[in-house]
Amino acid sequence: MPTATAQELLEGDKYPTISLVPYYLQQIRGQYEAMVNPSDGSIPTPSSSHLARVLLADFEKRYLARSEPMFSNDIRRVSGRYVGMQSQTIIASALDPRTKSLLPFIPPAEHKAIWDEVFNLMVAVKGGAEVMGASAVTTTTLDRESSGPKKAKIGNNVRELFGDLIASTNAQAATTNTDDTNKACRDELTRYQLEVCLPLFCSTSAVLLQTH
Repeated sequence: MPTATAQELLEGDKYPTISLVPYYLQQIRGQYEAMVNPSDGSIPTPSSSHLARVLLADFEKRYLARSEPMFSNDIRRVSGRYVGMQSQTIIASALDPRTKSLLPFIPPAEHKAIWDEVFNLMVAVKGGAEVMGASAVTTTTLDRESSGPKKAKIGNNVRELFGDLIASTNAQAATTNTDDTNKACRDELTRYQLEVCLPLFCSTSAVLLQTH
């Protein structure tokens, strides 16, 4: 049963679990849907069908119907209650080599938006690190000039004389760095996407999630 399996595996403490949440939520949804409308031609009992409908209705209150997009950067609320899945959870699935194909638990139509968000985060992290590094060098240089009481005035003069030049130079470098950063991030992301997915667990006795 997907619900029991999800509960057991998401309680694990020796491997990441947040990236598995979207997969198992879709498994549970499918379980409820199959109980309501069996695809094998079987006829459910009235009690099991009623229970499945109740469970599915409650599930969709929390995680929305299939007609709603799974991935969204917006904070979604209904009657003051959070609904849907947080975007960070789905991003975690994309960044996990076991679930990065996003299949079969994320509709293919949403994959591009997810990978675009991953790319934007990569650029922000890499670009932020480069800007911080350049800023640290500039600040250290100027502070070295103004260290000590006697050199404080000289340091201030340096900032006044060369502040605009430094800002202009950094702006020009930032434009070049942005192009380089974007290309580096795009190349790295493409390489990662082309790599074969890992199985859910290394143990052959565990249930494997084949996503490649």
